[in-house]
Amino acid sequence: MYQTPEKADITVIEYHRYKSGWKPFAVSAGGDEYDFDWCEQDGILAYHMSGTGPIAEEHMLYPFANAPKLHGKLWYDHTRLHLIDGDGTRLSDQDARKLGYQVVREPLDGNPFEDDDASEDTTEYCAQCRSAHPSESMCRHVQLEKPNSGEYCLGCGALEVDFGQTQASLYRLLRMLPPATIETMLRDTLRGVYCIHDGNAMLEAFRGERNYTKRYWPGIAWLVSLDKTCKEALALTAGWLWSFQQASWKACCVVPANRFIRHLPMRKLEEWLAIDPLDPTRLDDRPLRVSLGFNPRCANDFLFLKDPERCHEVTLWPPDGSPQMGRIGLTLSVAEVKRVSRNAVDLYFGAVIERNGQHVSELKGYDLRL
Repeated sequence: MYQTPEKADITVIEYHRYKSGWKPFAVSAGGDEYDFDWCEQDGILAYHMSGTGPIAEEHMLYPFANAPKLHGKLWYDHTRLHLIDGDGTRLSDQDARKLGYQVVREPLDGNPFEDDDASEDTTEYCAQCRSAHPSESMCRHVQLEKPNSGEYCLGCGALEVDFGQTQASLYRLLRMLPPATIETMLRDTLRGVYCIHDGNAMLEAFRGERNYTKRYWPGIAWLVSLDKTCKEALALTAGWLWSFQQASWKACCVVPANRFIRHLPMRKLEEWLAIDPLDPTRLDDRPLRVSLGFNPRCANDFLFLKDPERCHEVTLWPPDGSPQMGRIGLTLSVAEVKRVSRNAVDLYFGAVIERNGQHVSELKGYDLRL
């Protein structure tokens, strides 16, 4: 009788087929349940306890899709338990075959816990590799550590990746780049050769901006996670880049209707325009207090009142002009929104995006390379 490392007798072993052959998928022993994952690329059979309960006298089987085909092999201790289906009906070994299982007389390859490749560890599945990976040696497709934080952002291979957050972060990044750089990114992505190895160096270009890691790293992590094997992710990225290009610099939105207009007196606006757009540290402790007494019939005002955190860009101009008239103005990225009272919020800005209709990448001294 085989036992677990905790000396419990193993009563059930379920096997699934991988490229390397049949490998343990689930094990029951003394009321404890263990999940096994064969990490094809790493050659590791990772396992962890997934549940515990009373010692069972029966083992429930559920049918596989396309059950007549063999999907799993099953060994169980006939002297200690019997098989049942989802309705509690007792099953014979022949009945199990109709559900997609083949009952074997002996465990395959001995005790799974003593396998040469076995290691106690949790895993994450990578949709790009089509394989699980041990959590301690995760592939770059799934997660990338945020610099100096111990936290992670999810890449293109993670099943739980938030595509909306990723796209929004990527668009914030693209807003700061010269059009020629974006064109190169799109061309390389369409060719399937786009690859960035050092996301930290890219992020360093934004150091000094408020909340710069939170705002830019999800998008950078997505770009770093791409390689030539990620065909679907590359196609999605190309679609994002193309969609971004279709809007002019002034019209592009990270979230629909995320820009709102705030008129400032000319003297006040001139103070903001005097800030060096290539020195974002000047904006960190200089919030703009905004009254919430907006026009409720204005779509932008309504959306901002409903959810100010969705605001990612602000365009400021004096009361006597508008961007359409080519007057003086300033567009800034919003790094943080703080509600200071029932009727007011403070907007903290990350960086200047446009000044007087001129994109920051066109200003002398601008140097941001990917």
